Amino acid sequence: MSEQASATLAHIIAIVAVLKGLILIGIVAAWNERLVELIFNNGDPITPGFLGIVALAKILLLFASIMLLGIGLLAIEYHKQLSATIRKNSKIIGNVLALAITLAILLLAGEIVARALIGNQTYDGGGVAHKNQLRSMTYNSLGYRDKEYTIEKPANTVRIIAVGDSFTFGHGISNTSDVWPEVLEQLLNNESAAAYEVINTAKDGYQPKEEIAIINQTQKLQPDIYLLGYFFNDAERDDALLEKRTGDGLTTFGRLKEGAHLYLFSHSYLYNFFRVRYASFKINVGITKGLPQALDEVYRDDPLTIHQEQLLQMHKLAKDANATLIIVIMPGNYDFSNYPLKNGHAFMERFCAKNNISCIDPLPEFMQEDYTKTRLNPYDSHPSVYGHQIIATTVFKSDIFKKALLEKRPQ
Repeated sequence: MSEQASATLAHIIAIVAVLKGLILIGIVAAWNERLVELIFNNGDPITPGFLGIVALAKILLLFASIMLLGIGLLAIEYHKQLSATIRKNSKIIGNVLALAITLAILLLAGEIVARALIGNQTYDGGGVAHKNQLRSMTYNSLGYRDKEYTIEKPANTVRIIAVGDSFTFGHGISNTSDVWPEVLEQLLNNESAAAYEVINTAKDGYQPKEEIAIINQTQKLQPDIYLLGYFFNDAERDDALLEKRTGDGLTTFGRLKEGAHLYLFSHSYLYNFFRVRYASFKINVGITKGLPQALDEVYRDDPLTIHQEQLLQMHKLAKDANATLIIVIMPGNYDFSNYPLKNGHAFMERFCAKNNISCIDPLPEFMQEDYTKTRLNPYDSHPSVYGHQIIATTVFKSDIFKKALLEKRPQ
């Protein structure tokens, strides 16, 4: 490498380091919860456990910006010595650059191939395709994935509020009209002279804490019925919930690992492809438990005292609003001939009976179906469009639901 070339490269290194340092300082200045929501979740609320990652990332960004500025300033101050070092080690530097370029090309090619292979395939945990779907979704003025509704309930109208997580939000479902609360509204208004509104307030990742808040917030909408779309990841062990009250329980390394996973999983098709299949491999060979087995164990091995208190709080809030709470149990779309979530269904049925809470379980209807048709795809157990239709139809035909409608129907 010539003296002029090495000097030019030394200047480029200095300028790039300073510019990157200044850019990172700008990101640190703007880094807050709202910015992270936009980057990672397209406006959806981030989970409480992720707040620690946000704070840690800000510290790391600040540290990196200081380091880059320092490197840049040192390179400017000692550019002659840096130029000489580059010229002396030009062969090693050339090999490193060639290796870096080759790896970058391979990763880019892999990303393109992975995108072609998996296309718009979503996963239980989200993925790039799901992130793209979230970006294309529209929300009404109340902030819900639904059409517009007035705050004041129209006269002679039965208003129903659907509360829940991804199973009710419509994870992986492109058209809002195919999500079960909207299908239910269509069924109601097609079969009756009365007017019905079913407002879907669900969002991906909602847990009982957020659902309680939604029931509180939506009392101003004058609801007659609350439909709680309940899936089994809503329940957490008492010790896990108590741990959350004192912190997320993650070490610094754990936060970094989780943060890196969340970012790559929502941005890289190649990472999606290998991560999901590696996880499936570990489950198949017995290294780790599958999600349904892990969920079912929670209901078998823990009294879930705090979780039951959360559900009772929802029931009380609905009652205080002069509304009826009905829990709609979301079946997991797994092999129905060897269904892995029976403990969860039995637990919820006992809970509802003991506390005189209305409960609708569509599992018997799902048991008559091929689970590959009721789930989105082999790697995503959320309900398909067909699965959402079964849920809506089951609720619509339920005697429990019909009784609640009769009690709330305007005279």
